[in-house]
Amino acid sequence: MVTVEFVNHEGEKRQRIWRLMVSGIPGKIQSAVANKIFVLYSYNQNFCIWEFGTLLCWCIYAFVYEYFIFARENPDWYPAGLFLGCSSLGTPCGHGILAADPSAATELTDILRRLEKCGTAVEHGALHTEHRFSVLPSILYRYPQTSNYPSSNLETTPPLPSFRPIPSYQPAMFTPAPEPLHVLIVGAGIGGLAAAIALRRAGHIVHIFERSGLNNEIGAAIHVAPNASRGLLALGLDPVAARFVNAKKSWRAESATLKVFHEADEGYVAEKFGAPWWWCHRVDLHEALKALALGKEGQGTPAIVHLKHEVIEYTAHSGAVRFAGGAIAKADLVIAADGVHSKAVETVIGYPNPALPTEKYNFCYRFLIPTAEIAADPETASWTEGDDGRIKVIVTEGRRLVWYPCRNNEQHNFVAIFSSDDEIKNVEDYRTPLELSALLETYKGFHPSVLAVLKKARDIKQWPLLFRAPLPTWYQDKLVLLGDAAHPMLPHQGQGGGQAIEDGIALGMLLIGATTETLPSRLALYEKLRLNRASAIQHFSNAGQDEPEKIREAASKYMDADKVPKNPEEFFEFNFGYDVIHDAKLALQKEVPGWEVPKGFFESEPGRGTYP
Repeated sequence: MVTVEFVNHEGEKRQRIWRLMVSGIPGKIQSAVANKIFVLYSYNQNFCIWEFGTLLCWCIYAFVYEYFIFARENPDWYPAGLFLGCSSLGTPCGHGILAADPSAATELTDILRRLEKCGTAVEHGALHTEHRFSVLPSILYRYPQTSNYPSSNLETTPPLPSFRPIPSYQPAMFTPAPEPLHVLIVGAGIGGLAAAIALRRAGHIVHIFERSGLNNEIGAAIHVAPNASRGLLALGLDPVAARFVNAKKSWRAESATLKVFHEADEGYVAEKFGAPWWWCHRVDLHEALKALALGKEGQGTPAIVHLKHEVIEYTAHSGAVRFAGGAIAKADLVIAADGVHSKAVETVIGYPNPALPTEKYNFCYRFLIPTAEIAADPETASWTEGDDGRIKVIVTEGRRLVWYPCRNNEQHNFVAIFSSDDEIKNVEDYRTPLELSALLETYKGFHPSVLAVLKKARDIKQWPLLFRAPLPTWYQDKLVLLGDAAHPMLPHQGQGGGQAIEDGIALGMLLIGATTETLPSRLALYEKLRLNRASAIQHFSNAGQDEPEKIREAASKYMDADKVPKNPEEFFEFNFGYDVIHDAKLALQKEVPGWEVPKGFFESEPGRGTYP
């Protein structure tokens, strides 16, 4: 990597810095400006005194270098064109381009012509930063990733990726692979990353635009139930490295007396439903998903994340998004995975449908307490005895406390859900801490040993619980919804993240082999596969699994009324037993008879769910 300060042909400095990758034999880096920024790689070599001899030698060198050195060391690069610069006794006498990429040939030819008008001698190659051409003598290579943005002292916002076709590396004389879709995902959360992993494996080019600057998940811990974990395991996620905790026991009790009204051994879950049930810190899950989506390992071109890009407008028919700074990016498909307040919702359905606080259980507090602190206090130590993999739900009217371990049982995650009479804003405030006294006041009347644990809470976050009615459709033209943008859920079923993961895996599988021509029918399949199930679980999530009567009527709009769960075991069967991989496979086989999941899409054989 080199840093270059650009100077135009009149000697006027341009205060712009760009990091560039320059490959090939060291040569003189010159600069020139023609309303664009680019670097010239100039190299004089006198192989022969005749122009034909020079040209022949360069072609031989190009062939040897391409096939025996560069292609082996850089499998992600592919030839954008072959620049033949003729030189006799050090005197430039002409140029030509033989291109594998017609768009690259046109653009480079234009650059060379304008440089000649500036009086700049051009030999043997050019590097154009907007598309990251790397220069070799006689060969122009394009690298598929454009992740290195200019530094912050640029006068203007740099151009966004052009989303040109970027096929896998292959020599120019070979027939190129089918053109992949260029997919733009808005939101680098759990759902967006799950979609990026699956779409990458499907052979498509993925760019993720995230409004934050940290690219870190916010929150505490999360359930990953078998309906989601089966796909993540098959895609290569390592739960041991991510410090996930396997669910082993569940326990429910009344708040004041701790009288137990439900207790179960959940160790059977993995065997019955074909995949484990995990509790994990959201940051750990997020990091594991990022590694699969962005890392070099695995099939397909790694996805690229662009931080600090807030989308303020979607245009469905053209597959375009507009950012807060005014820049616009386009793609074959735009996936809105930017949460409950996504502006894509109104674009898709044609009218406002805001998420609003629920009538009951409209607020929650979230926090973590180290296991060691609970174990060290004689008043609370009993809560850690035999507590490996145990979830505890302590309830009273209008208040619930959900409590389970994460990070190898080293942390305990708490979700305190309650009904507030105060006016609830429909905007989350993740970063404003809450005073401990407010938590203790809300949960006064709970058993003294529970309150003793709550007194250890630090860094308490407050979270309004928002509900939005299920949507009539999830896509419009080139824009599709995913995760909380499509189906925000309350935490009572622990399925918010799981449903986003199901969405991502389903969409990625259904777009295997998809083209711009078949995209509409594949998006229709995605909606058919996902809308009713996710909408039913949206309604399930408005009440606890011990309160099925509160959701039966609403959920029956999206499933047979007699199949709406009536107890925790039936909720488990509906939520955990579903096999999105098998369902997506069946859906595609109806459209493409004989279709099978391509080798390499999954790293291991997925566990089989109980239905369909």
